[in-house]
Amino acid sequence: MAAILPKQAEADALSSAVPLRRARLVDLIDSDRQRDLLRRESYLRCTQHDHKQFDFDGYLIRFSDAVDVPSSDYVPMKRRRPTSRMDLGKVITKRLTAMLFGHDKFPLIRVEGDADAEDFARQLAVESKLAIRLIEARDIGGSTGTSVLSWGFVAGRPVVEVHRSAFVEVLEWQDYEARRPGKVLKVYPYMRRVWDVEGKPRQKRFFYVRYWDDRIDAVWSAVPEDAANQRSWSMLPAKVVRHDLGSCPVYWIQNIPDSSSADGVSDYEGQEEGFDALDVLLSATQRGTVANVDPTLVIHDDPRENDGVVRRGSSFAIYARNGASYLELRGSALTSALELLHVMRQTELDKADVVLLDPEKISGGTVSAASMRMRYASMLAKCDTLREQYGAAIVNVLQNMLSAARRLPRGAAEPSGEGEGSWGVVTLAMRAEPRKDGGVDYVERTPGAAETVSLRWPPYFPATWQDRKEATETAKGATGGRPVLSQRTAVESLATLFDVVDVDRELEMIEEDAESGMIRTRRALDVGAPVVDLSANLPPTPDDNSDADDK
Repeated sequence: MAAILPKQAEADALSSAVPLRRARLVDLIDSDRQRDLLRRESYLRCTQHDHKQFDFDGYLIRFSDAVDVPSSDYVPMKRRRPTSRMDLGKVITKRLTAMLFGHDKFPLIRVEGDADAEDFARQLAVESKLAIRLIEARDIGGSTGTSVLSWGFVAGRPVVEVHRSAFVEVLEWQDYEARRPGKVLKVYPYMRRVWDVEGKPRQKRFFYVRYWDDRIDAVWSAVPEDAANQRSWSMLPAKVVRHDLGSCPVYWIQNIPDSSSADGVSDYEGQEEGFDALDVLLSATQRGTVANVDPTLVIHDDPRENDGVVRRGSSFAIYARNGASYLELRGSALTSALELLHVMRQTELDKADVVLLDPEKISGGTVSAASMRMRYASMLAKCDTLREQYGAAIVNVLQNMLSAARRLPRGAAEPSGEGEGSWGVVTLAMRAEPRKDGGVDYVERTPGAAETVSLRWPPYFPATWQDRKEATETAKGATGGRPVLSQRTAVESLATLFDVVDVDRELEMIEEDAESGMIRTRRALDVGAPVVDLSANLPPTPDDNSDADDK
């Protein structure tokens, strides 16, 4: 009978598991996966050339610039540290992050049918600085392909942390298909100054270790290197927090989905060599331009015939049999280099689906939102995928925070610096509710009862006022001049323009102003004054004349 082989996802999940009790910490930080992720991340942090030992002129890089030490052999340009760089990896990542979580781009948090839960979830996002944390996580995920988030409560305050995916290993998956970790280990080395027995300082290597599962969050703050080299490195943790959630509070986010791997796809997957070539070409172009500014003097004579010192300047004359000239690059060479730079740069941007428009080309007049969407079509398609990936993480974090806030007991012990503790009581800032008399009441926030959090993403390019005017006029014409927007919708559309925070309060003030206006109108008309008889000033009627004749 043929053996039943695991499918690709199952096989990858099995290969990703780490035998914690039998593994050395040094082995966890020295893996092909970590080296690959750190290499990708270096293009975000602009450190991709730091390992190169020669500058762009071919001299050894020293701590001091006092002496230039040339290489004994020719150093290829790709092994030299560029003097000018485009850092296109950083540009691509930051532009996509700005499109996803930039100004007025963060999604609106909604909890349908439960105002208390919605208010609580929004305050959780505010106090945990969720928007800032998501920007940091998106940058790391965009460069490496994977983002890692964890959440919890510290002294009653909601906390969301971002972790560099290169230092995080999943020991066991709770649900590999959904990329839900069950047991997670974070390990990274660092140097710390210690004092020996003679009182002299020296640098010693330590390891930071953190572990999560469905019950605890444990931290080892300083594991010595000699212990990290042993298989039985485990020692008592410096801090253990028991949460007993039933699930690991760590979220694994694939930047762009990849069903065949635990890690996702980065923003510039496979483009790193192209970025390096751009940096080399830009440095060579910059070097050639500087050389033209300070050209090399060429004397057309046997150097043995000139035993003096050659000086350049208007006060000195050079006498040579065949004359002298300056060695300069032709302008066509620099022009060709700049054209090649532009083509290569645009090619790399197209590969990454990133659109960078020249502001001067679109600043001449009003550009409609529809026109901008057409120009950014490829970039928006990629951002739609990113919204799905990172939006799911936002929803999961807030839903689990809400659920934990409902279950946390009042008066539980707070975690201390060492030993074992728990998350304790959740304490958010009080909610301010304005009163009709102008005062303010402060009430305690409650997590409500609803379990489902949803997001409403804003448009990438909001409609311009010209777009809104044309659309409104078209709709009114189609309905025979009838109103096509409610008062609330109109106020909400203008809220950000006039810094209106509370739309409901603004609507109440509009009604109050309308009532006050009606009262003033009635007073002006003096509706309650006595009625004046004006009949005495009118001409006599026929009946009045007949009465006079009869008399």
